[in-house]
Amino acid sequence: MRETLPRPHGGILLLLLAAMAAMAATAATAAFAAPAPPTVIHHAAGETTVERTADSDHVVVKDAKGDVVSESYCEAGTFDAYRAVFAEVQEALAKKDRAAVAKLFAYPLRVNTTKPITIRNEAALGKAYDQVFTAAVLAAVRAAEPAVVFCRNGEGMLGDGVLWATMSEKGARLTSINP
Repeated sequence: MRETLPRPHGGILLLLLAAMAAMAATAATAAFAAPAPPTVIHHAAGETTVERTADSDHVVVKDAKGDVVSESYCEAGTFDAYRAVFAEVQEALAKKDRAAVAKLFAYPLRVNTTKPITIRNEAALGKAYDQVFTAAVLAAVRAAEPAVVFCRNGEGMLGDGVLWATMSEKGARLTSINP
């Protein structure tokens, strides 16, 4: 005796087709959705605009007159991390919290003086702290705006390059100082 399988009812088939069409329409809409509006950060020096895409943060910095002073691309999501670490180091330096400052660096740390210095760890930075954080370095960091980030080659820069940072498993960490 031969058994036959029941045939799907026409209504069920139409329901399945409608569900598949709705899923396809949702996917198409998501693929062509308008990008998120840019983030604009106003600061004393002017403004920083960040346009986020899936693979990069397009950063445009304008001075108080509205003139573009820098334009760069950070890897996706790194602008916020760089801005945060630059603000953290400013705060830690202002509080003279040497331990907090030391934790914001990735080691080895390079200090690009006439004769470059390599700092191997937090303890070594503690010993060389006054040599590394000169009055000129402290003034440059204090004067810099954390939102004025310039990215290049996977790194972010504060000010006119006084500090550079890169991403690590701990988030953004400072990697070099240029007095």
